[in-house]
Amino acid sequence: MLSTNADDTYALSFKGSSYDGLGEYEKAIECFDRVLEVDKNDEFAWTSKGSALYSLKRYDDAVSCFDRALEIDPQSLEAVQFKELIAQRRSGTI
Repeated sequence: MLSTNADDTYALSFKGSSYDGLGEYEKAIECFDRVLEVDKNDEFAWTSKGSALYSLKRYDDAVSCFDRALEIDPQSLEAVQFKELIAQRRSGTI
């Protein structure tokens, strides 16, 4: 059961991930934005928001999120992979 605490970042992240899995990307982004209001250094929220933005083909915004995730955790494999995928899309190699 999700917490009733509006600032519960774990619950908000879970909710955002659920929306993302359902293809409700805008709702997912809203959840991740709420997480980031509480904790601007939440690498998972930055990466997840970037993923949702990627799904909406908002590549510039997605790259900004992945860059922020990599500032927090330079070893974030998911952020690196998404950035490479966006570069390939932009170059027309995929």
